Amino acid sequence: MTEIELSGLDGTNPLGYLAALGVLRTLNGMPGADASRMRWNTGNWRPAVSDHRVTSADQLVELLWSGLRRTAGPGAAEAAAAKRSFDEARTRVKQKRDEIKRRRLRRAERQVAIDAEVRHLKEEAERLRRLWRLQLAANAPDPAVSLGANLTAPDDEFRAFVTDAATTTTAAARAWADFCAAFGCEYGTNDPTKRMQATPLALINGSGHQDFLGSIAQLMVQCTADHIRSALLEPWTYPDEGYSLRLDPLEDRRYALMAQDPTGTGNKPRTMWGANRLAFEALPLFPCVAAIPRPKTLCVREDGDRIFFSWPLWMPPLTLDAVRSLLTLSEIIDDEADSSRQLRARGLLAVYRTERIRVGSGASRFFNLTPAMPVWC
Repeated sequence: MTEIELSGLDGTNPLGYLAALGVLRTLNGMPGADASRMRWNTGNWRPAVSDHRVTSADQLVELLWSGLRRTAGPGAAEAAAAKRSFDEARTRVKQKRDEIKRRRLRRAERQVAIDAEVRHLKEEAERLRRLWRLQLAANAPDPAVSLGANLTAPDDEFRAFVTDAATTTTAAARAWADFCAAFGCEYGTNDPTKRMQATPLALINGSGHQDFLGSIAQLMVQCTADHIRSALLEPWTYPDEGYSLRLDPLEDRRYALMAQDPTGTGNKPRTMWGANRLAFEALPLFPCVAAIPRPKTLCVREDGDRIFFSWPLWMPPLTLDAVRSLLTLSEIIDDEADSSRQLRARGLLAVYRTERIRVGSGASRFFNLTPAMPVWC
């Protein structure tokens, strides 16, 4: 098979690395896939891809674009109306519970009142929730981004989102469920007002008018084949505005790091739409599992209040299944001397690491990644 170097993607940049994995996962999720492979070139840390369906870079871009292209449904207004009906029904449930509580009934009497007066309201709210979710999933560019604008949903909404994904999942079509596993976990209490615990790879949550799923939903419909080509095959010039996942360390725009006012006229933040679109497709390779105080995520290590993301670069051309297995190795996030020896024996060339840092406060609080450093290479 022809091997194509993706000269625009830098494996030492977390956005470039995740975009490369997004390429591999996208290729393997399309019809006709037959063990597409990827390796990393030692001279420049650029990925090289091989796939029997393509013999040129242009063919690769067109194939990827056919798998990434999405369109939004026409029923956005209907979905919004369904959401309002659900919210009103949920409010009626809460009001009725509060009203029963004010009666100061004995425990047994209170339960009888709840069964008689609240149950049918809950059933109606659940019916309206399902109608809203169906409308939202049908009209979103992809069901995976139909949870909302950010990974900040209450536990009960995230639980319902996961349930909806599970009911539609098959062995051949499991992308929605895989994204659910990557998005995070329930908080772990029975309090429906508690928020889900999001993956630490979600660096934006609505602060500063930056939305995680909202940005991806926009990229799904606005990103073009030219954006994909620029990200994969050309030097990054950051021509695009908005819809960034903040995975590129260059997007750390604090005053102390810039020669100009980062909020000044003509100095708006810029990004690479194609790279962000592809990076999102890599998230299912980093699932979360429930833990206290935060979910545990593959390739992520917590050290007190500090959070680090580490990733491996490898020598032999690997399939997606092999990469998925590689990312589970605990040695990738370890600092033990023996870890590097074990990873070298498996064909790894290097491990790079970045730290997630908090920037800003209040309504303008979000996260950045620091420039990556080699753990060993």
